[in-house]
Amino acid sequence: MLNDDNLSLYAYALILSGVMLGASFFAADPKIEVAAIEREQIIDYAGIETASIPQASEEREWGAPDIPWKSYDLGMEEVSRTGKPALMVLHADWCRVCKSYQTLFKQPSVTRFNDDFVFVLVDVDQEPHIQRRYNVDGDYVPRTMVLNAPGELATGQTGAHPRQRFFVDPYDERELTDLLDDVAAGAN
Repeated sequence: MLNDDNLSLYAYALILSGVMLGASFFAADPKIEVAAIEREQIIDYAGIETASIPQASEEREWGAPDIPWKSYDLGMEEVSRTGKPALMVLHADWCRVCKSYQTLFKQPSVTRFNDDFVFVLVDVDQEPHIQRRYNVDGDYVPRTMVLNAPGELATGQTGAHPRQRFFVDPYDERELTDLLDDVAAGAN
């Protein structure tokens, strides 16, 4: 039979077991712990604030600060001001191919173009209106597009895929650098 003392002990044991389960969950998979640390969040367990962690920027994952990513609006302003072409990447957080593709933007062969382009990064889930505007051959992600004037899509294609012409192979650094070289040389 449970009395008030036993009930308190029982509730304490449940809370403690939950804490231990949570601790073992994070200890078992360090990637989860790192992911939690990279996002600003307050972990609230049973009404107790346990952590406040700095926010990881999406841009850092895509090779920043070496690649100076801009939002669409700020990027188009810079294209107007500088006359540089924009390299716009449309992606989604849930897209595993996008996660692979972002690693190419950390390579020195790609980051060397940071003065030649305005780099624009668009999360299609956060900015669906931009997704719709540039949905010329499908709404797949990642899509890499060259804009030669504010908002104006350059002619041609960016990738080698015959049907998805704005798909750049996320595992082929050379396909991306060839595109950047061609555009920088004025070929696109």
